[in-house]
Amino acid sequence: MSVFWRQHEAEFSRFLTSKTGDSEKAADPEKTKVIIVTLAETTPVLEATNLQQDLRRAGIEPWAWVVNNSLAAAQPSSPFLKIRANRELPLISDVEEQYAKRIALTALQSEEPVGIDLLEDMAK
Repeated sequence: MSVFWRQHEAEFSRFLTSKTGDSEKAADPEKTKVIIVTLAETTPVLEATNLQQDLRRAGIEPWAWVVNNSLAAAQPSSPFLKIRANRELPLISDVEEQYAKRIALTALQSEEPVGIDLLEDMAK
């Protein structure tokens, strides 16, 4: 998220302040659902919370958050990976309790879910 945000921050700011009507559509929850996607790591969660604050200042309320590629959600059996997974838990709790009205937690996959079929399998 951080690289994407840095690359598109100026463009996004122009969109939010434009007079074309697009920003009004983005702020209309009947027409637009904004979903914030982050990782269960300190910096990405911090950047996502900053994004949420920016959106709210623009009158846009995020509809949901997705915590993506979570090792904790994958429930690893390796002692080393369990330690890493446990480090995610406070960040996931922060997102659930402080930031998100709705949250989806996606587990780290052994294979990247590219394509509609694999994404549909994840949703089951």
